[in-house]
Amino acid sequence: MSGKPFGGSWKQCRLLGRILIGFKMEKIQKQIDDFKQSHPDIAKAMEVFNIGMDEYQRAFKFLNEPQIYTSNTTNPVPILNK
Repeated sequence: MSGKPFGGSWKQCRLLGRILIGFKMEKIQKQIDDFKQSHPDIAKAMEVFNIGMDEYQRAFKFLNEPQIYTSNTTNPVPILNK
């Protein structure tokens, strides 16, 4: 036994896995869309939540950016990126 599942290469197995995950994601997305159509109030709440999360990410984006420090090594002061 070569240690390769299905007798194929690892590259082929990864590709097959990605294809299967893609089909699974499409199926899940269809289920979500069907649920939203049958529950418009929940769909609206989800939309508002997503807008809020987008605003939150934009507001705190600078926290995830790397900071640049001055050359003063005794008391480094961060310079905020713009």
